[in-house]
Amino acid sequence: MKKNTEPKTYPPIIFPRADPRDLARFDPRTKTCSMNCGPHALDPRTKAERMLLCDECFVNEVTTMATCDALGKIREARALLRDEAKTANSRELAMVLTKLDEAELWRQRDMQMKEVPQNHTAA
Repeated sequence: MKKNTEPKTYPPIIFPRADPRDLARFDPRTKTCSMNCGPHALDPRTKAERMLLCDECFVNEVTTMATCDALGKIREARALLRDEAKTANSRELAMVLTKLDEAELWRQRDMQMKEVPQNHTAA
């Protein structure tokens, strides 16, 4: 004879939320979803908020990224050092290349954020 048991309950899903200031500055054109996953039925976040928090989305280059001097210099330095690394067997050079890769990713993330409009009040 089977016992009458209550159905098992699960804790609610906690969806991480983005900082409202970061979300206001985020430009959704800078990311493309790579997983084609939709929102959960109980997910209160917008598509832009999910894209901002997603680590799987591809970063797109928008026109402002193409004209960024800092990003261009980082890429130029990386290209030159990569050519040097082919002939030199240097651990330090490999570490510098890794740091340049990180710098490029951080700069791209910075550029995904739109500038927050300034509210000017009449004096």
